[in-house]
Amino acid sequence: MLSVCTLLSCSLIAACHGTEHNDEAERADSIIAACTDLMFSAPAKADSTLAALQGTLTDSASWYKAEVFRGTSHQLLGDTLRAAHHYARVQHWCHTHTGSHYIEGLLWNHRGVNAIIGGKQHEGRICYERAFTLLNQPPKGRELIAVTINLADIYMQSGKMPRAAHYYRYALFLCDSLHDTRSRASICSGLGQVYMELENYTEAHKFFAQAAQHIDRESLQTQFFYHFSLGNCYYYEEQYNQALKSFAKARQLAEKFNDKVLLINCDANMGEVYLMQDKLPQARFHLNRCQGAAMQRMQPKEIFYIKSLLADLSLAEGNISKAATQLQAINDSALATGSPRYLMLHYRRLQRYAARYGMWQRATTICSRPTAMPTHSTANKRATM
Repeated sequence: MLSVCTLLSCSLIAACHGTEHNDEAERADSIIAACTDLMFSAPAKADSTLAALQGTLTDSASWYKAEVFRGTSHQLLGDTLRAAHHYARVQHWCHTHTGSHYIEGLLWNHRGVNAIIGGKQHEGRICYERAFTLLNQPPKGRELIAVTINLADIYMQSGKMPRAAHYYRYALFLCDSLHDTRSRASICSGLGQVYMELENYTEAHKFFAQAAQHIDRESLQTQFFYHFSLGNCYYYEEQYNQALKSFAKARQLAEKFNDKVLLINCDANMGEVYLMQDKLPQARFHLNRCQGAAMQRMQPKEIFYIKSLLADLSLAEGNISKAATQLQAINDSALATGSPRYLMLHYRRLQRYAARYGMWQRATTICSRPTAMPTHSTANKRATM
């Protein structure tokens, strides 16, 4: 079962900051906030809107804040050179102006998001930690909440649940201190996922229920993360009909911002649930959607898992020769990319294949092969700006 944190989806946070708040800064923050979802569905339009905004600004901090978001727009367009140009301009301004730690913290958070999207988790964590140090000082603003969520996410991805819970709870404390309810759904969804991974489903649903109270106020990406994570929780509880409903809602949201990788994640999970229910035509429909050029944008561990699922479908349909070809195509290097959970399920498929093909000694060997029990899902990639 694939998991995401923001896969490749990022929720951009723009908020007023500091005591030197004025009408121009408020207008700039409002326009930047309006570009958040637009940045992922139409990054070129977001960039042109931000460029037009910059032409009306006299406040340097607001101008360079918009410059950070312009850099990320170009990053999402795939123009890394122009993105680097925008980021370098902001970095230079921060180094030559005292009291610019807020803008520099914002910049490091965006760089962390880009690293996570590019699959560079270690680099992303370093960027987030720099951002947290810069922003975790008075006056604290909403961007600190975003960075704290990102740190919590990345620790959850690495299986460090106590550290993840620590940062999620600090983010909740910041929400209360700043009287900000706009991030509560995101934080509570994260805590729900932490307790889901610990198999404490009572506590998980407690936080998912809290997230549901605020979810309609959140960005499309956060709404997606909530429904997708809730679907995973229902799946682990073997409440398959509820899981399908949640994944279907998540897929509808992914369609709105046309994120093909997130659509594949939804289809893979729905296909897996239908496999568990032995509804093979429905499983085939969703897993067929996972194939094609879009899958090459996914991380190796995700590609490995989907290929393993397709082999499982062939086994369920009784097509042993096709399953053998699909399983043999997954080489040792692909296995090395898998999380403990993905590997465990893959070896179960190998065992079923061997048993059905009459290779009983091989089936016994695979069954007894030592594999780490899963403690976390490793495909989480939510990032918040």
